[in-house]
Amino acid sequence: ADDDKLNRQVAEERRDKLLDDVADVGRQVVANEARRLAPLLMRYPAARRRFLALFPRLAKILDGRESFSLAAQEARARRRAGQRGVDAFRRMVTSWSAPLPESKANALEDYAHREYRELVLDYYLPRWKKFFDDATKKKGSK
Repeated sequence: ADDDKLNRQVAEERRDKLLDDVADVGRQVVANEARRLAPLLMRYPAARRRFLALFPRLAKILDGRESFSLAAQEARARRRAGQRGVDAFRRMVTSWSAPLPESKANALEDYAHREYRELVLDYYLPRWKKFFDDATKKKGSK
């Protein structure tokens, strides 16, 4: 009975890891398509539409996978280290600031880019839409 329970647990863990790998391959396929479209984004509205359509596709690939869920990873950090863990996780996920001399403002880096489902739809997609809207307005005002 114990062997059966252990075998089921090992099989479930392997299944989870395999599904994470499949999601990661899907994520990479979407990223490759985004890179292919990148040089065309400012010249062709159709390329921008295709690029923006990648975000919901990516979110669907990541959906349901704990390793690609912001909420699940934050909960994991809380279980491991309490509020200190949550604070550290949030710093890891958000923009980082490089300390500079007082004479200069801090330089923000988007180094912490993470592809968690919630960020894909609620942060990156609106940010790209705003970028394209602002660029189109700026181009129209010239």
